[in-house]
Amino acid sequence: MSIFADILKEATAAATGEAIEQAAVEGFAARSALTEPTDGFTLPLPADGFDYYGYQAAAVQTIIEFRRAIVGYAPGMGKTRIAIASARHHVREEGGKVIVICPPSLRLDPWEREFQGQFPDLRIVSVKGTKARNVEDQYGNVTITEVAPIADADVLLVPDSVVLSKRALDIIEWGPTALVVDEVQRFKSPRAGRTRALHRIADTITDGSPVKYVPVDPTAAPSLTALLDDRPLQGPTKNGMVIPLSGTLSKNSPDDVWSPVRALGKRTAIALSGGESFQVFQQKWCLTETIRARETDKYGVTRSGNIQKTTGLRDDDLHSALRSCAYIRVERNDVLNMPEKMWIDRSLELSEAESKEYRKMEENFLKWVREQMGEAAFERAERAEALVKLMKLWETAGVAKAKAVAEYVDSLVEQGEKVVIMGWHKLTIATLQAELDKLKLRHVSVVGGMSAKQKLDAQDQFRDTSRYGADVLIGNITAAGTGLNLEVACHLVFAQTCWSPGDVVQTSDRIYRVTQQNDCVVHVLNAAETVDEHVWGVLKDKAQVVDLVNSGGAETTIDTGDVQREVLAAYGWYSD
Repeated sequence: MSIFADILKEATAAATGEAIEQAAVEGFAARSALTEPTDGFTLPLPADGFDYYGYQAAAVQTIIEFRRAIVGYAPGMGKTRIAIASARHHVREEGGKVIVICPPSLRLDPWEREFQGQFPDLRIVSVKGTKARNVEDQYGNVTITEVAPIADADVLLVPDSVVLSKRALDIIEWGPTALVVDEVQRFKSPRAGRTRALHRIADTITDGSPVKYVPVDPTAAPSLTALLDDRPLQGPTKNGMVIPLSGTLSKNSPDDVWSPVRALGKRTAIALSGGESFQVFQQKWCLTETIRARETDKYGVTRSGNIQKTTGLRDDDLHSALRSCAYIRVERNDVLNMPEKMWIDRSLELSEAESKEYRKMEENFLKWVREQMGEAAFERAERAEALVKLMKLWETAGVAKAKAVAEYVDSLVEQGEKVVIMGWHKLTIATLQAELDKLKLRHVSVVGGMSAKQKLDAQDQFRDTSRYGADVLIGNITAAGTGLNLEVACHLVFAQTCWSPGDVVQTSDRIYRVTQQNDCVVHVLNAAETVDEHVWGVLKDKAQVVDLVNSGGAETTIDTGDVQREVLAAYGWYSD
């Protein structure tokens, strides 16, 4: 029996009765990989008419019984559907109130759209503004305008942006009794304001009684600083639901796991690592190196000191340990009769002119590296500049191959295929768009700076299978790598990848959803003999460790290192 099961049996017996006692005896680990619910457990059929897969119903049952769990199914397996079913049960059967924290671009779709489609009886409200803002009129007069208070609702949708930190006190006083956190791997930094706000909100999830901050000075008004420290809260035992969602819990490094686990509560963090702090987690599970760091706070005060940077996975039992206390996961191929997903990488030959421009920049970069590495005293201080120059070199490779990528995509479209293209740099994407225009390919874009409505419109236009729909969707990995359902295509082309193997895998799953009927092909197009090939080689090696943490099923060398550092090393740049 896991530690978590013992703790949970005591903490939630009053809320969930005999069912939790039986589940606690079985242990969380026994329930973390069920493909069918037990004891005839059923869920009400959603209004959209789509029934639940067995593994989805089993996940909802586990959440209802254990109250706090990370849903770690791979992208496309219906984590949103599981969370919405759990939320609906909590509202209608337990009289609770649910807060959903999600990336701003996903608020409208899938969350608002899916809630309305599946359970239109629920009242959904979005929180969009910060608590107060300064407004200046045409005469220069400044007034402070309060945004509207949070309305009464069954479900509150909150973006995981600055809004979360600014309105954390409002959210706590609204009194949520269940918390869903979509794409929880985005909360990476333990010291970030929104991460601290998330953990504090999660710690106040209760069984419905109001919870308010108790200041040290009873006459003082609550503040964000007070909210985020460790002073006590007034309220009953925390028996509410907390449901972080992530198909790529570890995107770059094993320490990505800590913040999602800590959101489940201090007890779960202790069950996993023996302590609640990030430092304890890092010491137990991560290989580290000591580096010198400088940090400037918002008041302009700069501090320096040694910090421990994670370089790899110390113990490959981390996945099993997660399963024992917090992590629900089954592999896609074990529960779904899914088509194949194949990865192929192609080397694109650059034209003479394109190659000449790239080689010139690469030689300048190599010359600069040789000069700087001759001055060891400046090596660390100049690493940031080395990364800037490396990024510029990578961007140049992306621009140089844009024509070849567009022609590659055109050949797929000529075969009657819809194609998704993913890139990284703005200039590369803009050049690709121009090349697609030259080939007269109908295309839409999902890039940074677009509103959620604009992204949704682009998705819908691409999903339109009539002659008015787009043949190609081109997106930036950051803006389009999550939330979009693009299963009308079975070809996804990486014109560029990114630094994170987890982001690459998650982006590829935009076309590989449970509704996909055809075999899928992910094409990675690298400009031959350029920085592209260095990046892709390092990503493939590092992806093995990410897969080990997320699914527990890869052979791996444990020490992963740093993608950027390893690519720089290929050019002769090294760090002590």
